[in-house]
Amino acid sequence: MTAIIDRVERLDAEVNALPIRFFEPALAAAGAAEKRYMGRGQRPRPLEGLPVAVKDDIPIAGQPWTMGSLVYRDRIADETAPVGERVIESGAIIHARSTMPEFAMLDTTFSRLWGVTRNPWNLSLGPGGSSGGSAAALAAGLTTLAVGSDIGGSIRMPAAFCGLIGYKPPYGRVPLPTNDNFTHYQHHGPIGRTVGDVRLLENAIAGPHPRDALTVRPKVTIPARLPGIKGWRIALSIDLGGYTVADEVRHHTMNVAEWLTQAGASVNLVTLKWSPDEVAEACAAHYALLWHCRPPDDADRDLFSHYVVDVLDGYRAPDPISFRNALAAENRAYLDLARIFADHRVLVCPTYGMTGIPAELAHTDGGYHVDGNEVDPSSVLLTAPFNMCSRCPVLSVPSGIAGNGLPTGVQIVGPTYDDVSVFRVAASLQQRYALFESPTLRPALI
Repeated sequence: MTAIIDRVERLDAEVNALPIRFFEPALAAAGAAEKRYMGRGQRPRPLEGLPVAVKDDIPIAGQPWTMGSLVYRDRIADETAPVGERVIESGAIIHARSTMPEFAMLDTTFSRLWGVTRNPWNLSLGPGGSSGGSAAALAAGLTTLAVGSDIGGSIRMPAAFCGLIGYKPPYGRVPLPTNDNFTHYQHHGPIGRTVGDVRLLENAIAGPHPRDALTVRPKVTIPARLPGIKGWRIALSIDLGGYTVADEVRHHTMNVAEWLTQAGASVNLVTLKWSPDEVAEACAAHYALLWHCRPPDDADRDLFSHYVVDVLDGYRAPDPISFRNALAAENRAYLDLARIFADHRVLVCPTYGMTGIPAELAHTDGGYHVDGNEVDPSSVLLTAPFNMCSRCPVLSVPSGIAGNGLPTGVQIVGPTYDDVSVFRVAASLQQRYALFESPTLRPALI
């Protein structure tokens, strides 16, 4: 814990990932954990003594709960979310809270409250959003594990940009706070530097919870030993049928296909006919009706970051017909996936179509560019379809390093509630390509 605190104090001025810190109680908790490991007191718990950074939108009783907003800069949570309970009960130490864009309304991490969070691999670029602070802290070595939330890709995109493993569990696997669980696009999940780290944290936070009636039974535990994938048929899609994907991302995704082949799997290109516009329309209808992150109606708009004002100005009142159409689009996507999974164990596709987003994008309102061409942000967000198809487990794992120094990633998508299969594929890939294992495969900053 002393080493982690030292790193935060040395490096976070540049990264800006952990603005809320609890170093004194963390050191006291580390001392108590040390006694457990030395046989004085109760046995160590699964996460005993491990520093865990928790995203700012997850309430922990007695801690600030700002959601990245000046509106809530003085708010203290009076209740702990189930995922927070599980982290604490497993012996982990929440030493800091991580940055996020205001109300999770941006795919990079900037707010008027916390400022700009930067990617440790290239400080001119962002870590993605909205769990960007959690991912940046992990990439810089400012924490051992991290918890994020994902309603459109907010765990997987930062994991990809920061060279990490990020898991969107299937809906109902990890309990959500009461009144958040009805939005089935929403997920709390783990982020880590290795598949084993993510497995450890996922096993600690998953399972039924009395405050979330929608959690599924029984609890699924990811085994420590993950067998290989020899003989598996794996589906590969480069663009899910209609998304924009940079050449470097395509190249790295094909490298992943080669690594899977080397692991003994048969990789087959498949055709999907998903429209980014249709997915974006479905997501918009869902968020309009159910998005828990919307700011309070009586909030002072002068306190908002400008992108929040833009979202609110473009907000459409909930429309039952649009929501019904969104559910129909969701069903069509599930049927398309069922066709793929009829003879494939998992689907592999890129996590994000771009190779990075400028850290200052929220300041400059610059465009999103792929291979020199400006694109619509929704056209590169290959994560969103799997919030729509929320019962599918999805792991994002590294696929390479782009010319700008940022990692790229692929998503491993499993059939509904088949968590173990995606972890088996990820473990096989990690044997062939893993970041952070040598000085040449980690950020120069560290």
